[in-house]
Amino acid sequence: MQTPNMKTKRKMKRYELSDYFLSLTTAEQIILLTDAGFKEGFWRESKKSDHYWMTYHFCLFNSKIERISYEFSFDVAIDLDDLKSWNDFDNLEVIDDDFGQPYNAFFRAQDSGHSFTFLDIIIKKYENKMNKLVESKILEEVKLNEANS
Repeated sequence: MQTPNMKTKRKMKRYELSDYFLSLTTAEQIILLTDAGFKEGFWRESKKSDHYWMTYHFCLFNSKIERISYEFSFDVAIDLDDLKSWNDFDNLEVIDDDFGQPYNAFFRAQDSGHSFTFLDIIIKKYENKMNKLVESKILEEVKLNEANS
């Protein structure tokens, strides 16, 4: 059980689609997403949907030795037919693979900033992966005002 002295306060980086990405044509967006490792489709979206989804999937491994085992999987999904509604909360799926369900602590930390040591490690690894999408000019970091954080 978590004790109060184990809690931390961590400002989690937030992301939005970059102006550069939004300025591209759909064909150019698809090329950029594909080059960054996105695949066509999104597992939560109905196959009958007429929207064009692309998803970036990555896993956070629980050890450097056992590379085939991981504890958390992430899906960053982009609906190319509805870019205006994209955000890093609703278009991000974080699964705790040990339990096969969403890792709600991640989203609570994203919303409130309250965390704990293990979650801080997950957040840091997540931010490292997301920074690759920033470097690819797909996303940009949201600059939060100090008053809002």
